[in-house]
Amino acid sequence: MTEPRKIAIVGTGAMGSVYAVLLAEAGHEIWAVDGWQDHVDAINSKGLRLSGASGDRTITSIRAATDLGEAGACDLYIIATKASGVGDVLLGVADGFGASLKGPGEAHHNAMKLIRLGEMDGGMTDRLMALEALWQAAGFNARAFPDITQLIWEKFVCNVTLSAPCTAFDVNIGGLMANDEAWQLALACAREAHQCGLAEGVNFSFDDIDRYVTDFATLMPDASPSMRLDHLAGRRSEIDAINGMVPVVGARHGIATPVNETLSALVRAIEAGF
Repeated sequence: MTEPRKIAIVGTGAMGSVYAVLLAEAGHEIWAVDGWQDHVDAINSKGLRLSGASGDRTITSIRAATDLGEAGACDLYIIATKASGVGDVLLGVADGFGASLKGPGEAHHNAMKLIRLGEMDGGMTDRLMALEALWQAAGFNARAFPDITQLIWEKFVCNVTLSAPCTAFDVNIGGLMANDEAWQLALACAREAHQCGLAEGVNFSFDDIDRYVTDFATLMPDASPSMRLDHLAGRRSEIDAINGMVPVVGARHGIATPVNETLSALVRAIEAGF
């Protein structure tokens, strides 16, 4: 068992709530930092409930705040916000949790898949191994890897496959796969992203992009990407950091990315009405 730590979860949305509950159950002092006041108030008044693959329970020991400063100095900061750029950090890539917020103070997740950890500059370090041990002791399937760039891109191509297509067609992952035309567009998004990754020099662990993303999507037929959940809640999404990023990378290498360009434009048009 690892020594108890003081941990701040910065961005306690769907995934952040999963982290907060399991780490609190492991005996760590958890601060949930989030900008949604109702969510913060609910956690402080009645606890944070997590249901799904890891069980159904409510944890009342978690303290919540809208300002990180209220937590004071922490041993570990877990950045669980969307499309954040930070430096000098250990990076984690979570696969296939299918997490969603059900309401203030309540989250659900459909799976407990691998969390892959790595140093931004690569390599295996003492702090990376210590972090791996901390996550594993909390019940996560976590593993340290020496090449985080590969992990980022392998997660990215899955996000590109599902995010804009599910949002544009307004379906969950199972619904997307059941519609042959929609799924073919999703696979086209994946192929464009994969081609861009190869041009960037990414050493993918697979050769068949269609099979890779299909296997990933099959794990969570009832889940919806966070982009679709944002739209269902009337919020703007991180389209520019997902499907909208594929044309940006493609332009650097002279790679055409018409499917991602079109679906990104459609998502932005929908969001213009929010």
